[in-house]
Parts: sequence; structure tokens; C-alpha cells
Amino acid sequence: MTFTSKHDGELTYVCIAYLHYVMFQIAPSSSPGQPTPVATTASSFTIKWTEISCLDRNGVIIGYTIRYGPVDTSPTTILHTSTDRSRVISGLNPFTNYSVSVGGVNSAGFGGYSAIAFIRTTEDSKCTAARI
Repeated sequence: MTFTSKHDGELTYVCIAYLHYVMFQIAPSSSPGQPTPVATTASSFTIKWTEISCLDRNGVIIGYTIRYGPVDTSPTTILHTSTDRSRVISGLNPFTNYSVSVGGVNSAGFGGYSAIAFIRTTEDSKCTAARI
């Protein structure tokens, strides 16, 4: 803002600057802990992970992204819109090695992914029964 004043016949311009502090939120600056399998079947697995440290959340975590897929293929990414730190991944192939990693999401965006965990689905029960 600029104000003018007149003193002794001289026009003086006074410029007043306002310090405007705006805090911009950024995406999480670290990732959750490496996912851990807690249950595995022939067509699904359940994973859990630890939360992002308080200092690295850069806001409130509103969800997670999960990347998974058979090893040596392009992963599928899903948005886990819950703050629960576990998820069932289903529709998988039996006796297949999968890679999985997890990233945090806040209102500013997506953070980086965790270290990759490797999980193998179990053998189909029909195959197991045929060998007995």
C-alpha cells in the first residue's frame, strides 16, 4: 500500500510493506515403513505398515497409495483412501511372487514410496490336494 502526505509543501510518498506469511503445505517428505504381510492366500495378501514420522508428514495423512504387481512387471497403483495402515490386496494369481510398496498422501499430494516388500501368494488348494 502506498500513502501520500504533504509536509512543508513537499509531497512525500510513504510505502508501507506488509509482511505476509503464508505457509504452503508440501507432500509427505518420507515414506511409511516397509509393508509386512500378515496373511496370505492363493489369491490375496494382507499387508500392514508403520506410519510416517510426525516430522515428515507435512500435514495430516489422508490416505496411502499402494503399488503392487508380480515381480518383473509394471506395478498397479491403487489409492487407499483410509488412514488405516493395512490393506487386503485381492484378485491375485496363486503361487506368484509380488512386490509391494506404500506411500503417504496429504492434502498437498503424494509422498515417496517405502522400500519394496516381496510376498508370494500360496499355492492353490486344488493343486495341493492333487499331490496328496
